[in-house]
Amino acid sequence: MRFFLLQSGASVDLNLSTIPFANLVAVLIALMLFIILALFFVVKYVKKIGPIDINKEHNGQTLMHKMNREKDALDDQLRLRIRLITSLLKTRTNNIFYQLKACPVVVIALSNSVRTPLYNSASNNHFTTVLTPEKKDDYIDGLLRSIQDEYDAIRDSVEACSKGDKLPDWEGDKNSMKNKIREFLVGWTQEVVTEVIKTCLQKIVIYEKYLPEFKNDDYRKGIVVDNINKNKNYVALLDRHGR
Repeated sequence: MRFFLLQSGASVDLNLSTIPFANLVAVLIALMLFIILALFFVVKYVKKIGPIDINKEHNGQTLMHKMNREKDALDDQLRLRIRLITSLLKTRTNNIFYQLKACPVVVIALSNSVRTPLYNSASNNHFTTVLTPEKKDDYIDGLLRSIQDEYDAIRDSVEACSKGDKLPDWEGDKNSMKNKIREFLVGWTQEVVTEVIKTCLQKIVIYEKYLPEFKNDDYRKGIVVDNINKNKNYVALLDRHGR
């Protein structure tokens, strides 16, 4: 490979193939070290690349991560509290079915059929949308349909395996199984709403704690303000049920 340099009418013929291999390696190593040092200088000492402030962006990401981690911890705690509430209502559901004079095994099966969809709801944690005044009745109706399916299956099994034993129909008068379970679900949703409101208020405290940290970061400040307003709106809607 040849390079020609014209200077003062003279020409220089540089042939890399004539350079000793050891010298060529030394040149390449020196070039690589120069590039590494240049990159180190850019990362360590250059504060801005174009419109981006590296330190500011890093601090912003770190603060958002910490804030979201605290918020997620509240959601985890809410799920656990709702599952605990559901577990503590086991006796209440058992008592509903003991009135049927059914054997303990059937009572346990029926009681579990009521609580299982409630545990699933606790895991999904979508109560801020499904328990608003406009949607709560539809949500309870959906739970009732899933519970009815289990109830009908257990009732059919009892009739098939026992002579003379029979569970009452799901629907009927005001004392029907459907109405008793609906009353139970209304009480459960009221307790859940109380816990969801507490969690929303705790989230607002977290967001307001971090808000001053983003006073010079319009993008993240907007996200935090939106979350504050969103949770205040949840509280306003859910609190119409009463805490």
